[in-house]
Amino acid sequence: RNTSVVEEPEDIVELEFANIRSQIMAQVNIENLEKAVEICNGALERYKATLCMDHPLAGTALHMLGMLHLLAENYLDAYKVLGEAVRVRKAAHGREDVKVANSLMKLALLQYAAMDIAAAGRTLGEIRSMYLKTMGFGHPHLAQIMNTIGILRYEQGDVSASIRALEIGYEYQRKIVEDCVDICDHPKDDSHRQVAEIAMAYTLSNIAFMYYQNDDQIGSLRLFEEAKSILSRHAPRDDRVMLLIQENIESLVGKGIPSIASACDDRFLCVQAQCGMLGSVDDRS
Repeated sequence: RNTSVVEEPEDIVELEFANIRSQIMAQVNIENLEKAVEICNGALERYKATLCMDHPLAGTALHMLGMLHLLAENYLDAYKVLGEAVRVRKAAHGREDVKVANSLMKLALLQYAAMDIAAAGRTLGEIRSMYLKTMGFGHPHLAQIMNTIGILRYEQGDVSASIRALEIGYEYQRKIVEDCVDICDHPKDDSHRQVAEIAMAYTLSNIAFMYYQNDDQIGSLRLFEEAKSILSRHAPRDDRVMLLIQENIESLVGKGIPSIASACDDRFLCVQAQCGMLGSVDDRS
């Protein structure tokens, strides 16, 4: 700790940060990101003077600042700050804490956006190992991670590896749907099952696309039909993904466009829906 100043009790520091968090979110809500960044930077400067910079609140403030830079499309600043958030959170909470995984996921998505596929793959692999070790196979983030890894493998030109990753993600999702387990302790209601089934349909659509790329048109059609069947229980006929799936089905049976490749280029919609490109600035998890 910084012993050159008189430290405040932890409960006072926590209360102060809750107030700062509220100020930041108020500015985000009115889209004044510049002011929100200013408030967050002010909090970090105060922590430098009064706390060890490996304090948990410093890690939270850094993560929030990184997310604010993401929202403002300052991607280089976001990458730098989130990297520091990962370092601080590992020191404050341990290398396998969920808060570390939250910051790592945003780093991976930035790496993916920059087409640094190898780095994104390594980061996602680290996150996957963390979740498997600490939370087991039932956590929905594991499916999100495997789906993103599947897309990365496709970008690298390895369709077979992409299929393997996506199929693992699907199995994770299928188990969640079967058990209807909410890892966040929300009620086990129909809305949770609905979200899980929609995610599963998106994954099946992505696998179907990969089957098509692998010249398995019969397997592709079967999975598109299964994805449509699941999604039709929860989405209207004019839903964007539903229309995409239907277009691909029609093309495979010779009724529509001659190739589904361009239509399925919208697969990144599915990746965004699975992972959340940004998520909430107010990171309380």
